[in-house]
Amino acid sequence: MAIANTNTEMTRINPLAALTWHRLKVNNAPVRLEDPASVNRAECRIEGNTGADHQTREVSDNLSGALSADLPGSQNEIQDKSLSEIRTGAGEAFADWVRNTEIEAVRISAEENSEPVRMHIGPAETAHTAILPVEITVEDNKELTVIMDLTDASKPCRGALAVQTRIKAGAGARVKLVQLQLTQNTVQVYTDIGVEAGENAHVQIVQLFAGGADVYAGSEITLRGDGSSSQVFIGYQGAGKGKLDFNYNSVHIGKNTDSSMTVNGVLRDSAEKTFRGTIDFKTGSSGAVGAETEDVLLLGETVVNKTVPLILCAEEDVKGSHGASIGQLDEEMLFYLGSRGISEQKAVDLMAGARISRIVREIGDETAEKMTREFLGIDDE
Repeated sequence: MAIANTNTEMTRINPLAALTWHRLKVNNAPVRLEDPASVNRAECRIEGNTGADHQTREVSDNLSGALSADLPGSQNEIQDKSLSEIRTGAGEAFADWVRNTEIEAVRISAEENSEPVRMHIGPAETAHTAILPVEITVEDNKELTVIMDLTDASKPCRGALAVQTRIKAGAGARVKLVQLQLTQNTVQVYTDIGVEAGENAHVQIVQLFAGGADVYAGSEITLRGDGSSSQVFIGYQGAGKGKLDFNYNSVHIGKNTDSSMTVNGVLRDSAEKTFRGTIDFKTGSSGAVGAETEDVLLLGETVVNKTVPLILCAEEDVKGSHGASIGQLDEEMLFYLGSRGISEQKAVDLMAGARISRIVREIGDETAEKMTREFLGIDDE
């Protein structure tokens, strides 16, 4: 679905780390982005809980862009330039567009014994395109979980919703980011992530793309510190004529770093999907290990699936692997389920749900998991 606003400019985002043949049409994703001057801040309600004190804050255009200092799990301070310079997966063109909107970032940091920070993000009522930049800082040896749900249930609209998240994880820090894209099929969604991980830091990202007209998602995790590690879990469901375009990079700089990407998805009807997954071993990253796997179920005769795994290697003592399982329904399984009184449509839904449930289980939060299962119509397991 294309944005209807005529005040747009063609931009190429989600660039492949190393270009391939142009005729394959996977080097980047051409999109039309609205004039930055016309973009508004997305609506955001934030809940933070440190145990004794529970606070909820609305973030809107009349705020400075930083959260109130009394919100647990947040800080109000001058922007950390090193954080703003962290590379993200959607690429420089998208980062420039976000910067040119001049919308200040919401900033979050870890507090002692803090429980998950929950961010409820939706399109702005008066904006055709709405964006929310987020900056997360987790200092040495601290832990933080941030759960974002992108939804438009309270005010369905036609337009675009974008969230750009930058994370700086200090030495020994543990960070988990959960993003649940639960918008209706009239909203075009952009999510862009950039991570810088220090020595022995661990970063986990769980993303579920369950709706939206077209979805463009990028992530770049830089494992700069020795012994740093990352896990990325992605679940997606494409239907109708929707497009899903992904660009995920794991960049190994430090020694003995470890990264993994696990991607499970379902494509129905005439949906299209492109997934670029890059493991990049830089010079000096000896002892590094990187792995990427994707499991895709195709449920339509006219679906389009493109998977582009890429390993770049400038260091000898490393281990990189990638694999993809792309298939259709097992006729024997359908026959077996039919013999047990399960209709073909129910059987299809069960097998599709099983692909997504694998990622839903990684959310690790009962409230968020329940909301996701209800949106998808997946039974509890």
